[in-house]
Amino acid sequence: MRIILVEFSWHAQKIIKNKEYFKKDVIVSLDAESSYILKINKILYFEAYQFCDYKEFWKKYIEITDHSIRVTKALDEALWKTDKRFEKLNWKFFNDYHYSLKISFDQLYYYSELISKLIEKFGPQEIIVADTKKILIDDNYFLIDSKISVIKYLLKTLKEYSNKIKISFVLPDQNEKPKFLFFANFKNLIKKEFKNIYYKINFLVNYYLSKPKYLSIGCFEISSYKKLYPNESKFFLNYQHNNPNRQKKIKDSSFFKNFMNCLRDETHFFDLIQHKNINFKLIFYEILFKLAQQLDFLLKEHKKAQGVINRIKPRCVIFQTMAPFNSAIVAFRKNCIDFKIPFVTWSHGGYGLTYSLSPYDVTDFRFCKNHISYGPYVKSLIEDNRSILKQLKIHENQKIFPVGSCKLDYINSKENSKKILKENNNKKTILFLSGVNYNKNHFYFRGYNREKLETSLWEFKYDVLYLLKKYQNKYNIIF
Repeated sequence: MRIILVEFSWHAQKIIKNKEYFKKDVIVSLDAESSYILKINKILYFEAYQFCDYKEFWKKYIEITDHSIRVTKALDEALWKTDKRFEKLNWKFFNDYHYSLKISFDQLYYYSELISKLIEKFGPQEIIVADTKKILIDDNYFLIDSKISVIKYLLKTLKEYSNKIKISFVLPDQNEKPKFLFFANFKNLIKKEFKNIYYKINFLVNYYLSKPKYLSIGCFEISSYKKLYPNESKFFLNYQHNNPNRQKKIKDSSFFKNFMNCLRDETHFFDLIQHKNINFKLIFYEILFKLAQQLDFLLKEHKKAQGVINRIKPRCVIFQTMAPFNSAIVAFRKNCIDFKIPFVTWSHGGYGLTYSLSPYDVTDFRFCKNHISYGPYVKSLIEDNRSILKQLKIHENQKIFPVGSCKLDYINSKENSKKILKENNNKKTILFLSGVNYNKNHFYFRGYNREKLETSLWEFKYDVLYLLKKYQNKYNIIF
């Protein structure tokens, strides 16, 4: 019995080209595009949710979240022992990056559960998976890159516990390897860099020439507010730029080795990063190495933030989020705590109208007690027994400051109206916006998730598109 785990569309295409060879195998798709290709080519296959019951996972949401928090505690314990600068500052660095670490932890937890279920059900002699060479970790958010096979590195640790299962790898053909649009990416990078320079110059001019009362850290709502109310704009200073970390190597090569040894010898870290006899150590090693490269840079960012705070002495600091999307969020929040400066989050678009907030939003409530929200509903949300915040016991002392509705019409009117809403016939238009898209290797648990969310609901979207197709002569249909 062989199990084939399909993570990429090119792998699905290989199966289609040789249908008879794979006829007796158990094919499991972990990728929405691959599932679609297998479906329309009438290949029998399974979806991951057919083995992993989503209801069972979300019953364990609090347990899994607590587990990932304990991972950060072990990491900070080792960091304080190997880098006294963070102990002196009382800075729990890895706890600040919990949101990023949780995404990777949850994905690995889910995949290890799936592997375990498949082995238990089918007892395979061989498992076949894609080989995408080295582990890649994103430089900005420290997430597992979507181009790599996570399964490969989990199965490598499984081999330590079982020699009964053969692990085989399949490689993409030369013409099937992902093509990188260099010039398009370079153009976007240059555009982003120029925008960042503009934000930085704008900040410096206002930093030295104005006397702001409030400091905004990457908050889009404040940018819109300043346009809507120009007379009050002078009271708000926008820190909207990023200071990219140019450091590619750890200066002291022995530091990371000592850090990893401390994790192994003096914490339960390696016990915490495994599930069902499958260890996440190969991937976490690379994530931690990337984060360790940030340590000196973050300390410099902390010092810069301290200088800004001391000079303008803001009454309040307004954040877009507490999630570590850029270094300024982490550095300024730490200074707000140290200098006892009030700070608030103003979530872009407001928090979700459900009792289950995403981990992104839960992070906001975990690290901040003050929230500007669109409308007063969040007040009742956090106190309801069905709210995930109450279940996580982080609902107490939360203060909600309601404001009016977000000005999306104002922001988008000039930019989009002429481009999209051209009337070229007398037909009415149906617009379907398909959300819920997880990038590969970035799936994570929430307090409650709708069924099949881990597949980005691709089957539901397929059914909607198939239905709309029947009406394409009667309506303008935008999908």
